[in-house]
Amino acid sequence: MFCKAFNNAIRIDPTGIVLPCCRFNFGDKTPRRYVTEFSSIDDIIRYNNTLDSKKTHSTTCIKCFNEEKYGTSYRHKLAKIIQHTPDYTVKFLEIAVDNTCNLYCIMCNPDFSSKWASIQKNINLSLPDFSNLKKSTNPEHILSVVENSNLSQLTVLKILGGEPFYSKHTKKILETIDRKTDLSKIELHVYTNCTVYPEYINILKKFKRCRIYLSI
Repeated sequence: MFCKAFNNAIRIDPTGIVLPCCRFNFGDKTPRRYVTEFSSIDDIIRYNNTLDSKKTHSTTCIKCFNEEKYGTSYRHKLAKIIQHTPDYTVKFLEIAVDNTCNLYCIMCNPDFSSKWASIQKNINLSLPDFSNLKKSTNPEHILSVVENSNLSQLTVLKILGGEPFYSKHTKKILETIDRKTDLSKIELHVYTNCTVYPEYINILKKFKRCRIYLSI
């Protein structure tokens, strides 16, 4: 089962782990690597390509395998976005900026919400082990990685948090990408709890299309 995500897509999750897409499952044997270990998106793409082992697809890509038994999968969705793209260039970039958030939703946890992390610390609340928080995404390093990267083929940018409009780093990342490439060729997807109105609408208007997804 061939998937272009290994050659042309990147996800940086809220704990700083880099992977080809949100459906990828490391399992117990595949070691995780963090964004702070890389100097550019090009390096991350090449790392993602090493994860593309057909022998392990039955476990790492199990979600898409199961979906395709009954119809289309996330792999098919990415294929439409990434088609006709040279290998080792990023077409789809997903960044969870950090875990900074102003809410503590019942279905969330400290990995995705600084508010939850604060509550857990202050009242010694017993929650499942969220030890990945110790390796939390380094927004300043993400800025450096983006700055050192070739974004000429980028067509979809997905921004998550935390709450991306609450984090001070989201604007910096968008401004950096604006300097690196033409935003009018990029579709922006932002997942937000819709409690914060961004002051940088002028930047959002530069994108080819801006899709706001309500997540509460």
